[in-house]
Amino acid sequence: MLHHLKREGDEGRALAQELIDLFTQDMETVLRELGVSDIRIPKSMRGLAASSQSLLLGYETAFVSAKSSFADAIRGALPGETGNKELSSKALASYLTVCVNALERQPFASLQRGVLEFPEVT
Repeated sequence: MLHHLKREGDEGRALAQELIDLFTQDMETVLRELGVSDIRIPKSMRGLAASSQSLLLGYETAFVSAKSSFADAIRGALPGETGNKELSSKALASYLTVCVNALERQPFASLQRGVLEFPEVT
């Protein structure tokens, strides 16, 4: 979604900022539900924001580079040491590419209304 919105000018950037703000509020709520104290919330949020920004930038760079780079970026972020990381990252990269393409075909007005159509997972 953010990939698409950055090409929609000022309105797109404003909507992207709204999404980021909502995500931030949701993450703060999650931290509180996990028992993080009010004193530690700001430091935890700064860490989450930096981590999220780094991941998003890495995904964006890899996405525009090549399909294999995108799968590699996703694989690097997957937790655990399972033998399925490569297969999982390729499948996820493939689906996310289909999603990005589908979102780019949707009118900006529908995105502004929060009407998003995501492709079926196959």
